[in-house]
Amino acid sequence: MSADAFTASVNKWFLGTNNPKAASYVDLSDSVLFKGATGQAALSVAQGGYGNCWLISSVEELAAVAPDRLSGLISANGNGTFAVKFYSGGADNPFFITVDGVASSQGASVAGGSWVRLLEDAYVEAMASGYFVANGHAQIENDYSIGMGGNYGRIAQRSLTGGVNKIYGSGIDAREAVVAALEDGSGLVTHGSWRSATDENGKTTLVGGHAFSIIGVNETNGKYIFRNPWSSSMVFEMSAQELDALPGSCNFSVTEMGDEYGSQALRDMTAAGATAMAQALTDTAALVQAMAGFAQASGAMTTASPEDRPQTAAPLLATSR
Repeated sequence: MSADAFTASVNKWFLGTNNPKAASYVDLSDSVLFKGATGQAALSVAQGGYGNCWLISSVEELAAVAPDRLSGLISANGNGTFAVKFYSGGADNPFFITVDGVASSQGASVAGGSWVRLLEDAYVEAMASGYFVANGHAQIENDYSIGMGGNYGRIAQRSLTGGVNKIYGSGIDAREAVVAALEDGSGLVTHGSWRSATDENGKTTLVGGHAFSIIGVNETNGKYIFRNPWSSSMVFEMSAQELDALPGSCNFSVTEMGDEYGSQALRDMTAAGATAMAQALTDTAALVQAMAGFAQASGAMTTASPEDRPQTAAPLLATSR
């Protein structure tokens, strides 16, 4: 590997300077990730100028159902960069994307902190690097306008949690799975709508070509509680029967979240590897030998092969519309 290639790799993977293309940027490196407790973070999640309701509704759902996972989803590295944790192909293959705090000025709201805006940045970078191909995303150019469009809710949930999901085409068919997922916080539920509706006061509820999070089921009347990612104030209820009576189609994506740290076998393997690495780094000869490996010619960082990515399959180290 040449010196220039090595420097470029360090800048990309460790300093987070591989920013996706955007019309304009804002520097959030000095901003707090969360304003207030993570348990209240869902209240501030709001879609920005991109058509990524599929991602923001999934993020909002995660924040509402499993806020304890947010500190493992994104964390500050202490040097103006941030580590964002995703999954590729399942819970046993977590990886980290480092971002430098420079994000698109058109992204999600930062009213509750910078975490969602930075997550958008990391998500596009992960798509561009091909990490989400195993989840169903195509590899794309490193560009917000390309990565933040489309309709990929179920893929976003796999990427955020490493879980597996199932799609239901009606409110009645989905009900049992939705209740089970939300009752104990073991799953995420989002709704993709190609229907439009208003309530008895003429206020817009469902929007066609849009994604919503399902943040609960009303225990009294049994209705689904929908949340529009445009604003935390856009919450409404609708029964499965009311929903299914509307013209058009819809789907419910119910994702069973995997263990945040992967399987026990993975954790045991990682712990053993960490111990071996710690021992090796106390041996000067071993350290010199390891550093000598940088002199080997390699085009790995341009091919983004898994063995050349600075991934961590361990318990957290740093952690459309």
